[in-house]
Amino acid sequence: MQLQYDEVDSQLYAGNNCSFSSGRVTGHPVDTIYLRMERDGEEPTILHLRTDEAVRIAALLCNAVWSQEVAKEEEKTGFALE
Repeated sequence: MQLQYDEVDSQLYAGNNCSFSSGRVTGHPVDTIYLRMERDGEEPTILHLRTDEAVRIAALLCNAVWSQEVAKEEEKTGFALE
């Protein structure tokens, strides 16, 4: 199976030694999107995803970040946000 990766977006982090990138993958029988995570000195991790999987993972991560920020605010103010 010959895969082709067409990067759509990327983001450097941690002093530019690490990056996230994503885009379209062609040549895979099911998955059409990829997420690549690179950390300095480690082999890259590449996830191949269907569109519905990618959308759900993005939503799950947004919810986790939101929950973390709400918890920080509740701790700082002493008020429970609902």
